[in-house]
Amino acid sequence: MSFLVNSYRYLSGSVGAATGASSGVATSAAVGASEAASIASAAGGSTSEAVAELPGAAVGSSTGTSTAQAVGASSADATADAAGVATVSGVGHSTSAANASANGSGSASAVGTGMSPADGSSAGVGAASGVGSSVNLSWQVNASATLTINGTGFGSTTIRQRIASAQISNAGGTKVRVTLKAGSTGGFTCDAAYIGHKAASGDDYDFESTPTQLTFSGGSASGTAATGASIVTDEINFTVQSGKDLIISVHFTTSGVVSRATSGATGWQCYRKSASDAATVNATGYTTIDQADCVTKVESYV
Repeated sequence: MSFLVNSYRYLSGSVGAATGASSGVATSAAVGASEAASIASAAGGSTSEAVAELPGAAVGSSTGTSTAQAVGASSADATADAAGVATVSGVGHSTSAANASANGSGSASAVGTGMSPADGSSAGVGAASGVGSSVNLSWQVNASATLTINGTGFGSTTIRQRIASAQISNAGGTKVRVTLKAGSTGGFTCDAAYIGHKAASGDDYDFESTPTQLTFSGGSASGTAATGASIVTDEINFTVQSGKDLIISVHFTTSGVVSRATSGATGWQCYRKSASDAATVNATGYTTIDQADCVTKVESYV
């Protein structure tokens, strides 16, 4: 499809105008979803041809220089022979395309901008790398003792179980839980339990700071162990620190039967007081009893 100089053509209700001069310069431009093509031959002459479809305008000449540009979702082509130069660019995205060719001593270039493909341009190179790691956390025993002897008379009593740092392993982690064991001839109910680290000075049963409360069955302050059974506290936020003794205190309101050990629990020592004193930091009045009472295991999530 071609235009003569100063001719008009109607396509799809739109007007394309082409004008030319003897200077021999041919250019075409297309804006929108259109096409533009322009051809110029030799290094001069009086013949020029320009084609424009849909909204577009072309100015043609015979200098042998031909350019075409497409903006938007369009395509552009340019061709120049002999000493001509052909350039083409496509700007836009999605369906834009750009092509360029030149013969003789001419040169060709093609540029695609955005998401447009362009003949003569290089494809993009992408690289991705990822480094991943996984950590498997599980409950690890900090300390444990074998309790086999029945102990009675614990009504209105607080016990404080100290565990020496030398007997504690798997320090760290952010959660802790404690197992309490009932006697073989009866069970018990406790109404308060706490855990903390031993003070650097003072009595062997003093907490170094406000202890952390242990809870049962999803948040209850009290817990009950049936005859011959053990109960495990809820997991609570607490970090067992290396190099520090642990203190676990438990208060019993009513008399019950707990399991205890008088030997074999190296580094364990239990203290007893007839009072509700489980949370006191700087405590007084406790007496030494068994190596271990009621507390049989401490675990951390590490």
